[in-house]
This record gives sequence, C-alpha cells and structure tokens, in this order.
Amino acid sequence: MSTSLTPIREICTTEDTLKVRAKITRKWYSTNLNTNALMSMDILLLDENDVHIHATIPIYLAPDFEYLT
Repeated sequence: MSTSLTPIREICTTEDTLKVRAKITRKWYSTNLNTNALMSMDILLLDENDVHIHATIPIYLAPDFEYLT
C-alpha cells in the first residue's frame, strides 16, 4: 500500500484526511491576554517545496500533540 502525500500548496478544505510531510519550524502557545488562560498550541509547518502553513490546535487537544517538536 503506497502512502500518498499532499503538498501544503494542494491542501483543500473539502478533504478531511490528508498525509503531509512537513517540518515544524516554530511551535508556541497562545494565551488570552485578559485572563492568561491557554487558548491553543500553534505550529508553523514547512514542506519540502518551501511552503509554510500555520496550524492551530485547540488547547483541549494540545496534550495529544505535545510530542511534536
């Protein structure tokens, strides 16, 4: 079974499952400045075609993605 990878430039909102090969170039946590509550984990991804994309992971899902570096 071959794995088909989708370049970042070809990501489409009609797809619900994609495989993308990318490197994390930055990872940070966004906070609410009024309450100091964590809101999300944010990551900046770079694929092999030098295309960046920003991804936001809701804070309730962030523990599942802590392993990303």
